[in-house]
Order: sequence, then structure tokens, then C-alpha cells
Amino acid sequence: MINTAIGRAKTLQLSNVELQLFDILKNYFDPVPKFPIDVYITSFIINKTAIFIDTRGTIMNLKFNNLSKDEFIKKKQTMDKIISKNWKVLHIYTKHRYIYVDDNLIKPIIQYIENSQIGDIKYFNYDSASFTNMYIDKFLNMR
Repeated sequence: MINTAIGRAKTLQLSNVELQLFDILKNYFDPVPKFPIDVYITSFIINKTAIFIDTRGTIMNLKFNNLSKDEFIKKKQTMDKIISKNWKVLHIYTKHRYIYVDDNLIKPIIQYIENSQIGDIKYFNYDSASFTNMYIDKFLNMR
């Protein structure tokens, strides 16, 4: 399942928001940055958890790729289906380009990484510290 691009992929730089969360979580785990899973590259991977971080800027760039909201959601759902066969999946959404160091925000992420099972797919709204399956729609409406 893991492709041969791992050496190259691990050298890719994390964005500022990815790096901030990576630095926080490395106090609890041993994350691997920009880890390739199948044809997708995660922000990083921890304890069989594929973590994808989407900021408002990331989503707004979809406009330039000519993806509609529905096309993007379908693409995300397909990706989740593929990856969750062998991994846990955690999408973290924030409309900011930075991460707060706040236990109320970090704790649910740590609990998910520790307690979830293979095949679990969660969407975490970092701004409200809540898990939701609907947040992707609300998030896309901000663009």
C-alpha cells in the first residue's frame, strides 16, 4: 500500500500550520511528515492514523483547479474509502493559518489517535474543537 516515493515525500516541507501541529504532537507521538499512502500524501502519519490538514487557503485553491464543491466532496470521500481500509483517517480543518497550543484543542486529536480503530474516518473542526461529518460542507462554504 505504501508507495516507493517515501524517501522523496519525507523531505517535502510541511506548511506552517502543519509544522506547528507536528511540533505539538511530537511531544506525545513520533509522527512521520508527508507520508505517502497509496497515491495520496498525508500531512503526516501517527500510530496508523493518516492526518490531513486543510486550511482555508488550501480549500480556496480548489477554485483554480476547476473543482466544484460536489466534485471535491466526492474526491474526498473516495480518498477516505481507499485509505481507511488500512488506516485511521483524521481530517483537521481550520480557517486560520496557525494552530493554537491549547489542551482543549489538542486533547481530542490525541484521544482519536490513541483510541480509534482501523477504518475510522473523522473530521475535526479545530476552530470549535469538535468532530463532525458535516463540517466539510460548512468549510467549503467559506470560500
